[in-house]
Amino acid sequence: MARNSEKANAMLNKWLRIKSGLELQEKNVSRRPRHTSEVEDLKEAQHWRNLIVKDIMLSISRIQNASLGEHAIRDLNDEINRLIGLRKRWDERIIELGGPDYRPLSASIENAHGAELKVGGSGYKYFGAARNLPGVRELFEKEEQTVDTRDHLQFQTRAELYRMINPDYYGFRDEDDGQLLKAEQEKELEIHARESAKYPNFQEEEFERLKWFAQAESTSCENL
Repeated sequence: MARNSEKANAMLNKWLRIKSGLELQEKNVSRRPRHTSEVEDLKEAQHWRNLIVKDIMLSISRIQNASLGEHAIRDLNDEINRLIGLRKRWDERIIELGGPDYRPLSASIENAHGAELKVGGSGYKYFGAARNLPGVRELFEKEEQTVDTRDHLQFQTRAELYRMINPDYYGFRDEDDGQLLKAEQEKELEIHARESAKYPNFQEEEFERLKWFAQAESTSCENL
């Protein structure tokens, strides 16, 4: 009897969960919140985000078809970007409600399918056939050429700098031409002449001092 009662309770709980989910789905379908701040329940916020992510992925799948026509592709690409903006707001709301941070995963998935023009930095992405639309394709090609040219110039400039670095750069051959030695000798003579003018008896005193030291050293050696 106890086992049957447990089974009955389990079935009841399962039915209540299903009913709760259906009611939540019916509620969400009947009234979409105009602002994410209207939702106070984490599960409901995640439900809305999941619906938007599904719409994004379906739209990305549809926009791969180039036969849709230019106007339909442009409109669909605008819709994808609108949904991405809405998905970002739900990501932020989920974090506010204490839920997980879906932003890195969402960004990586969208970056894998879409491309953004770096000029302007508006965050607007082009998906699928939209990247080959007239005017858009030329912008991407121009941007790629600009990046390639900049990288080439940077490499070329760096290579030229390294080619200019030689022993002269480090001063290893400053004395090879004799100019530096000659300048040093002239400077030493100038200093010597200036000091001699200050102290006329400097050379005689220095000679007597050296003579005294020599005699003292000779005497100490004889005593040994």
